[in-house]
Amino acid sequence: MLKLLRLLLVLLVVLVVGVVVAGYVAGTRIEARTELVLDAPPEQIFAAIAHLPSRAQWFGQEFGTGIARVEVVDPRALATVVAAGGSEEAVAQLGPTVTHRYVLEDGSVQGAQLTAYEPGRLIAERLLEMDPGIGGLFESLAWRFEVAPAPTDPRRSRVVFLTHGVARRPIGAFLNALMEAVGARTQEHRAMAASCEQLARARGEVLVAEPPLGVLEAAAPARPTASGAGEETGAAAPVSPDGGATEGEAAPLPAGASSGAGEGR
Repeated sequence: MLKLLRLLLVLLVVLVVGVVVAGYVAGTRIEARTELVLDAPPEQIFAAIAHLPSRAQWFGQEFGTGIARVEVVDPRALATVVAAGGSEEAVAQLGPTVTHRYVLEDGSVQGAQLTAYEPGRLIAERLLEMDPGIGGLFESLAWRFEVAPAPTDPRRSRVVFLTHGVARRPIGAFLNALMEAVGARTQEHRAMAASCEQLARARGEVLVAEPPLGVLEAAAPARPTASGAGEETGAAAPVSPDGGATEGEAAPLPAGASSGAGEGR
């Protein structure tokens, strides 16, 4: 019995050492790109991808658990990116700003920033605040989604899912290399795309009619100060599946900030 325990201990040590060594040898760059054709119009597919309250229906696979809700942290910063129409200068001026948070079903919270938004074509975001579980594996993690009419049928959509970032050594780098070897991220992209397609076919027309991201009208209400002037609360505004705020009244955005996706991640 002792010999068996010693053998198992030796094998465990060898396995741990092997993982650590492989983690330091493996590359840290994360880049997975998947291109698919989905059976729904581009405007409906884009609306399904961009609609933050609906992320719980398909985006949780990127975190390895379900999304309980999305919290809007800075609706004015979201509106700035939307109005910029993909301008890198506008996003650079904002700096690292958490615009929304993903509250996961396991209780962890991931803070994200919208970094690009081109109506009907492109949306991108990155994680800025990661819980220890994800932060211990990745130095950075970001996503980009591109939508266009399918070359052979404009009633269908060509969609590109891109995950990119930097893994931490050794464990994150080892897991990243393992995921690349088995094609795990491509499988995740395909599963997410299938869920988006179902969402677009079921609620696409409704989502297209919603405001950009489905949340821009859910700005945090101003809090009166001693002088009587309004002051932003800075509190996150949870959003429900239909895109409305779950608490408080919506306050208007600055002039022109929520004028629609057609103006300019």
